Amino acid sequence: MKRKIATEQPVTKADLRTELQNYPTKADLRAELQKYPTKADLNTALLLLKTEVRSEMQDVLTQFRSDMFTRFDQIMKELAQMREDTLFRDYDIEQLKAATGDHAKRIKILETDRKILRS
Repeated sequence: MKRKIATEQPVTKADLRTELQNYPTKADLRAELQKYPTKADLNTALLLLKTEVRSEMQDVLTQFRSDMFTRFDQIMKELAQMREDTLFRDYDIEQLKAATGDHAKRIKILETDRKILRS
């Protein structure tokens, strides 16, 4: 270490102590570092954060799945109702065709009978 003032005298321990008095010691640095989290503290916090995020994601996905199944059930009920309505409509149309299909024949028979009766 060089002296600020150049002299031929060697540097003594007392000189070093007075000069290094303004710099922090290892103990001072360790005491200051105690205020900051260690690597283990950060790993623990990260693990907790991961656990919380995973839990939240599971809750969100569970709710989403529940909502999707509820909506899917509603759609399936609507489809079932539409299918049922279609079946009833088709049946009604068949019954109507069956009931009215031979009306033309019956009308002709009635008209011919009427003509026969009039004559």
